[in-house]
Amino acid sequence: GKIISDGNGNEGVGSSVHVAKGAVSRNYKSAPMTLDEITTFLYSFLKKLNSSNLKNKRATFHGIWAAYHLLVVKWLYPWDQEYLRRMPVRRTGENSIFLSVVTYRDEFC
Repeated sequence: GKIISDGNGNEGVGSSVHVAKGAVSRNYKSAPMTLDEITTFLYSFLKKLNSSNLKNKRATFHGIWAAYHLLVVKWLYPWDQEYLRRMPVRRTGENSIFLSVVTYRDEFC
């Protein structure tokens, strides 16, 4: 995988390595993640993101993107691969759907 840097001495491996690892790990299942596991991780990730944003307050948009990408590759993507393996089983016969729509606009990008 390609080594990338956020300009602050932090380096990480590009996404391609994680994609291959994720494909292998999805071949087996374990207990579904609990809601507590999910919310605990997401809260932790958001704290890391906030800390990264504060450290990069004066960075260029390239530096901000690199820092965000490193954080996602290091923390969020591996967790997402684990979540795909341990996704809670959908209840049948419920006749409901879940729809999530998210939008984000940054006036500086």
